[in-house]
Order: sequence, then structure tokens, then C-alpha cells
Amino acid sequence: MDNKELLEKLGLKERTEEEKAASRQIVKVETVDKMFDFDWKPTLWWHVRWPFIKVTRWLKNRKASRTHYRLFRKEFAEYYPFSINSFLPIFIRHLELYIQLEKKAGHSAPEWKEYKISTAQEAMELMKRIVADDYDSVYLDPIEEKWGEFPYDKTT
Repeated sequence: MDNKELLEKLGLKERTEEEKAASRQIVKVETVDKMFDFDWKPTLWWHVRWPFIKVTRWLKNRKASRTHYRLFRKEFAEYYPFSINSFLPIFIRHLELYIQLEKKAGHSAPEWKEYKISTAQEAMELMKRIVADDYDSVYLDPIEEKWGEFPYDKTT
């Protein structure tokens, strides 16, 4: 079948280039400045210094990785891949460190600072509840004592 016959069967008509151009919207774009408008060429001094910069960065990364390992060594010792019970303690520890840092050196406005700290503490408490072995007895029993039994029955 020819292209025109297919279009006739479908009840469509072929659009010309002028019709296509008429339906397009024209957007005018104006460039104000170049994004990377600088002419920087490495000098001889830069070529001499570059290996030392790389070694310095490598040493700083090694120091940071040792510090992080010391902060999380207990969690790493109990880590098993693909286990939520291994990941959540690491995340809890991260939130503890975040809260300490935010209290000590947070740069936010006081109301936002308190909001961030309270949100992190709430998330940490929820994760601690999930990690706890006796979740039902420790956390659900006081709620049921305070509010009574849930109004629905579990059915299978």
C-alpha cells in the first residue's frame, strides 16, 4: 500500500511543510553571556604542582575514611549486606552524629534549626523502634494501655 492510501484509510491527510511550520510556536532565544567565558591555560608551575595536589587529596581522603570508620566501627562490625537490620543501625548512628553537629555548629535560623533537630530525632526514634527486638511489648503495650485495644479485629 502506498502512503497516501494508508492516510485515506485512516481518514487523515498529509500535512505540507508550510502547514507544519504554521502550527509551530516560535520561541526567541537570546544568549546574554557564555557559560564558560575564560581562557585558562595550565602553566608550567601548575604541571609541576599537580602530582603533589593529587597526593595531598589522597592523604586527606585516607584520613577522612579512617575517621569515618572509627565513628561507625561498631555498626560496620555487625553489618550484613541486604539486611535491613544491618542498615538501620548505621543510619541511626548517622542521625545521632548529625544531631550533635547541628546542635554544635548549625548555621540555620533558630526555628529551622530546632525543626531539623526534632525531625531527625523523630526519625531516629522510629528506626530504633523498628530495630528493637521486642517491638510489640515495649512500644505497643503502653499505647494499648493508654488508648485501649484497637477497634478492629485482624482477620486472615
